[in-house]
Amino acid sequence: MTRAWRSLAFCSILFLGVCAARGEDAPGRKLFLADSLAGWQYGSETPAHWIISDGRLTGNALSTPLLSGWTFGDFELRFDWSVNPNGAWTLGLPDVPEGPGLQLTLKEGEGCGAVRDGDTTLSGGAKIETASEGDMHSADIRRAGSTLTVIVDGRVVSEVSLDRNRRFGLSLAVPGGEASIDDLRVEEPRGNPLFNGKNLDGWFVNNNKGEWKVDNGDIIPTFHTGLHYLRTDREYANFTWSFEYTISKGGNSGVAIRTAAEGWPSGDGMELQILDRPGLVKDSTMAIYGNLPPLTRADRSGEWNRVVIKADGRMISAWINGELVQQVNTAELPEVKHRHLKGWVGMQDHGGKVRFREIYLLEAPDGLGLNAWYEDGDESGPYLVLDRLMNSERLSRDDGVTSGVVSKRVSKGGEHVLAELTGPGALVRCWQEFPAGRLAFYFDGEETPRIECAAEHLFHNVPGIAHEEQPALFCLPYAKSLKVVVTDPLEVSYRLNYVTFPEDTPVESYSVHRPGIPRGMLPAISYRHQGLGGGKLRQAEIYERINSEPRTIEPGTTVEMARLDGAGIVNWLRLNTTRAALDSDDLWIEVTVDGESVPAIVAPARFLFPVFVGATGKVNTLVMTRESGYANLLAMPFGNGISIAVRNRASEPVEKVSVSMSLDRATEANRADYAGRMRLRGIYQPPGLHTDALAQQSGRGRWVSLVYDQPEDGVTGMAGLTIDGQECEGWEMEELDPFWGRPGEGENFSGALSGRRDGLGWRYMIMAPMSFSESIHLKPRENDKLGGRLALFYLQNE
Repeated sequence: MTRAWRSLAFCSILFLGVCAARGEDAPGRKLFLADSLAGWQYGSETPAHWIISDGRLTGNALSTPLLSGWTFGDFELRFDWSVNPNGAWTLGLPDVPEGPGLQLTLKEGEGCGAVRDGDTTLSGGAKIETASEGDMHSADIRRAGSTLTVIVDGRVVSEVSLDRNRRFGLSLAVPGGEASIDDLRVEEPRGNPLFNGKNLDGWFVNNNKGEWKVDNGDIIPTFHTGLHYLRTDREYANFTWSFEYTISKGGNSGVAIRTAAEGWPSGDGMELQILDRPGLVKDSTMAIYGNLPPLTRADRSGEWNRVVIKADGRMISAWINGELVQQVNTAELPEVKHRHLKGWVGMQDHGGKVRFREIYLLEAPDGLGLNAWYEDGDESGPYLVLDRLMNSERLSRDDGVTSGVVSKRVSKGGEHVLAELTGPGALVRCWQEFPAGRLAFYFDGEETPRIECAAEHLFHNVPGIAHEEQPALFCLPYAKSLKVVVTDPLEVSYRLNYVTFPEDTPVESYSVHRPGIPRGMLPAISYRHQGLGGGKLRQAEIYERINSEPRTIEPGTTVEMARLDGAGIVNWLRLNTTRAALDSDDLWIEVTVDGESVPAIVAPARFLFPVFVGATGKVNTLVMTRESGYANLLAMPFGNGISIAVRNRASEPVEKVSVSMSLDRATEANRADYAGRMRLRGIYQPPGLHTDALAQQSGRGRWVSLVYDQPEDGVTGMAGLTIDGQECEGWEMEELDPFWGRPGEGENFSGALSGRRDGLGWRYMIMAPMSFSESIHLKPRENDKLGGRLALFYLQNE
């Protein structure tokens, strides 16, 4: 059966109007990229022993079963297939949310098209003759209501009755021999029109910053005073949304899905970008804006483009002109996993001349799709460490990831080995006293470096984070080993921070074309960094928002601002007050967890929000933000309640003080997990207190930050760091510059994770905290005059 015949037959059955509107494009949506298994990696095993080339998939009996990221009600699947003499295909239609569902067999000879429902045979299929060498069979599998029909080479080989309410996933396996599939496509009913072609009934502009109208049957924006969306009155959860658009040369637009009533798509729902410019970046066409670039591009500049977006549980997929261009399980995206699963859909006016038409939406039942999509899998090492930047609650998990530091001073000229590290691990930070010479990175014992660059250009040659060049922040994974070499340097010092993963952690060593970083992770961190700097925090998040009433704190009094019972995680804590409150040590914050008699954290407010002390305008940070107050993003787990109190140690009252929190309240499913997390604890030591510790803690946990107020009449250094009674190399320094990350004592700077302003320095070791099992002790030099300081730890409950 030829492809032309199959296309004609397909159109004549269910979707005649769709095919006619699509001109020369073949009907249906491709389910394979040309050279990738994207969208098919959701089975219990990592895909292996498959070959895909130009959209043709070939496997054998050793190939792992493939599970796709889509579910369907009514559908039509079309493809070509072939097998060797003993080969066969098993096409699975697993039940949603779980269950074996249906299995269809495709093979030559007797039994082709057989259909089983679990252990029950619904149809034995029919005999199919062996194809001529080089030819392929055709298959057309249709589900319409209560009927499933299997057509092979133009002949019905099975037709069975089903419960019309059943919904199915899609899987592929080769039980024996060798088999190939080519040009696998799916089509679903278009659903109901969202646009009647005459007026904008059912739509309105979300923020009154623009106007839209109907022009010759198309929807177009006509008046623009700022970025806005034309959105639906209704909200939708799971759906297949189709439309056509055309946009002016270089134009910018987008579409929104699952956005909360008062939310903004790129921050609270999802925006799938439309941008008439080349590229595969976080704002290219069909990128999940700011978070995930598209897989490929299929849009045509200056023409009408056909788009299909499928939201299925946490799976988001998009096709343009029949080509799969986006597919992801958003449960694996560090920011988008916190977004709503239901909300309005809409079209964006960003100033480009854009037109929309043929707008249809097929609703699907509520739910998360297949349970198998969310079964715990092995997270890669880079994911573990980079997700800490987006979700600091990860630091409260005892995940077995440890950290270390290599510090070395080299002489001028020659070649010097800076570090030899054993994997699996990742290098995450490099401080250079002065970048000079060339750096080379040798992976897994290789004799040729995979990275070689001028020292001053290091950040631009590694998977960089937050545009941080000095100290350079990045993630450079290595499976077995990493050797770092510098040639022709000046006489300077280097300080390298790394993490080591448990032995069974999946890690792929960096290479130029496969950097070993999970797709979308770096763009998401960059977008978060940009948002936090501008004061943006999730406006309409899925978590409970706690806001205390503004209070006046009288001199010498402590006021409890909020008290929560049970177990949960405070995602962030915001102090709502004036900036003047951060100019002194008069306003203190006390955090008490689990009903303990002593606060877990008690410190001046400016030590909990150091990024904002003396700051004006935007700030450079990944750990705080300023929005109607000052927010610290270090998560605070609790198992039996948490309270936040504010104390005024000044002689005058402080007015209009309140706190806000984002609360992830524990459920029955995660209560034990949350209650068992390490608690965030802080030890503040006032200036002038004569101790032998810059920071000290006992128990099992992680040291995550130090905020230090440098005395004006002295210089502070470090004598060393002791963990579990053992001296750690690389912690002796004459001053704290290498620790903060910039040379020049007293020079103001603000980095994503560290900074110094007017003597107050801060460092958040989010990617590489120092772990300890019994104790940790950071020692100052013997005669140093010490300033006030706050060290924060995640500490295991006894």
